[in-house]
Amino acid sequence: MRGLICGIWLLAIASAGAQQETPPNLGQEMLAFVQAANAHDAETALEIGREIPDIPAFQSLPVMPRMEFYNRLAWLEAATGNAEAALLLLDTIEAESPDPGLALSVRYDIMLMLDRWTEASDAMQRLLAINRFYASYFYPPSFDRLLGRLSRQGEHEEIIALTTAAEGLFVHEAPEWTDAGRRFLLAISFTRLGLEDRAAAQLSGMRIPSLLAEIRYDRTFSYLWNGPGFDEWTDVRAATQLELTRLQALAEENPHHLSIINSQIRALDALGNEDEALQLAEATLERIGAGRRYRDQEQELDWLLQELADLYYADARFEDGDAMMERAINRPRTESQFNINQSINYAIELLSRGEDARVLAFVESLPGHEMSSFGELFTVAVRACLAHYDGERDEYRRYLTELEEGAEINPGALENALHCAGDEDRLASIMLEKLNDPDRRQGVLALAQEYSATGDFAAPPEVESERARERRERLERLLARPEIAALIDQYARRVNFHVDRLIDTGG
Repeated sequence: MRGLICGIWLLAIASAGAQQETPPNLGQEMLAFVQAANAHDAETALEIGREIPDIPAFQSLPVMPRMEFYNRLAWLEAATGNAEAALLLLDTIEAESPDPGLALSVRYDIMLMLDRWTEASDAMQRLLAINRFYASYFYPPSFDRLLGRLSRQGEHEEIIALTTAAEGLFVHEAPEWTDAGRRFLLAISFTRLGLEDRAAAQLSGMRIPSLLAEIRYDRTFSYLWNGPGFDEWTDVRAATQLELTRLQALAEENPHHLSIINSQIRALDALGNEDEALQLAEATLERIGAGRRYRDQEQELDWLLQELADLYYADARFEDGDAMMERAINRPRTESQFNINQSINYAIELLSRGEDARVLAFVESLPGHEMSSFGELFTVAVRACLAHYDGERDEYRRYLTELEEGAEINPGALENALHCAGDEDRLASIMLEKLNDPDRRQGVLALAQEYSATGDFAAPPEVESERARERRERLERLLARPEIAALIDQYARRVNFHVDRLIDTGG
């Protein structure tokens, strides 16, 4: 519970000062600390904050303002990589706080921030045992992120213990996708521990298309493949059709949610009903233009425009697609002045089509001061590609060095630059690293379904640009390399479908 109201601290300090001779510097120092923290000046805030507990009057404050101060200071220590200092503050909070549930909430939150997943799980289990109301603040988003990390680290007994402790917590408020994702991770854990019957029970009734696809190709679930009715209950197309039917009913019940319409469009596209998807997208955009407002319009409008652009691109209507992307990027918005998602997608589209002058002008127009490190590395990748295409080898290598240094922040940027340069050996090395890493393996296994021996996912000639064709053929060669193919076959079979078109959520 990170952002407890700082004004409470100052009121408490003023109250303490009315009862005793509180040195004036305590209030001044606390105010300076709060102002620096609120201004995101962590260095100054930490310099001030580390001295505050040594001020004699600090210990005279009521306990909760002191706990709130320690909470904020612990967050700053953790955010700046000072893990040991953060842990010492957590111990202080837990020892002194009159509310153990609050103390455990702070510990859980900061353990997530420090990527200390098993310790976060321990804190959450202890919290669930004493205060399920506090635990509900973190459920399901951070809870499910924790489960995902534990699964990738092979902490299967921890996953079972954690989900057992949380059983029944706000079950009726969890979206179907969230519940299915949790059951899917539980099934993996039961499988790894040899409890296949319990795993199968978790998968019973599963109908999320992308998860069913994974069950069909991931060898983790090979014990199910020859079971009775397997092909029927894991029929991805049938599940997508069921999901579309559910979404249509949901849209009638909740007509003010654009996210549901976007999911309908994706479902129609996944089923191959591109014309119907296009009609729905265009009609929705027309209603918005006529003054219709959706509750989630600020968050979802960009994705409606993206879906519409993708449908236009698939039909070789490039000018119409570009117009939708530019509208998504340039439209007035209240929450943020910069749209990184569509900016990346648009630049990749232009670069793929060989419109180098346009993509350079577009990248140069982006507001660098509003971009994260991830976004900045993406623009470096575009410049690297353009340098390669222009034959500027030294410039390309300079950009490549920058991308290599930022690979932990944005690994995809480095891979895009290597694709532009056609560096298959480096790309093969990265693909092998992914296959040997449980955290990153699924992306390659999914890709293998699209480029399987019997698959043909090439776009029509009028849609597929020369660079897109070269990239597709390069991926086909990479996946066919013996060392890569052997690892793919070790972890998956190839069942031939277009994984990235499968829908995950229903709004």
